[in-house]
Amino acid sequence: MTYFAHSNGQDKNEWQTLKDHLFNTRELAETICAGTTFAEFAGVAALLHDIGKYSMAFQRKLDGAKIQVDHSTAGAKEVRRLFNNTPVEGIQAMLLAYCIAGHHGLL
Repeated sequence: MTYFAHSNGQDKNEWQTLKDHLFNTRELAETICAGTTFAEFAGVAALLHDIGKYSMAFQRKLDGAKIQVDHSTAGAKEVRRLFNNTPVEGIQAMLLAYCIAGHHGLL
């Protein structure tokens, strides 16, 4: 199954795949932060910011279902799970989690 990130009101053949969206967003974030200490953090946040769209509920929403789907929380939880091996990593993960959870103004 192909998972999509955006429908943009277009024919389904024109929809943006989730994979393309995440990797394009990572490239943009890393480019914007190039030459700073934030480039790697921005890339990780970009890859995880919409991982919650990898769900059947979100795909049904794109297909027109009138449902609410929280797609931001999944990435915030995942970054904390992946990057929590040391106290410093835990702090960094918490900061990234806030960015991811709030990327649509949910905080």
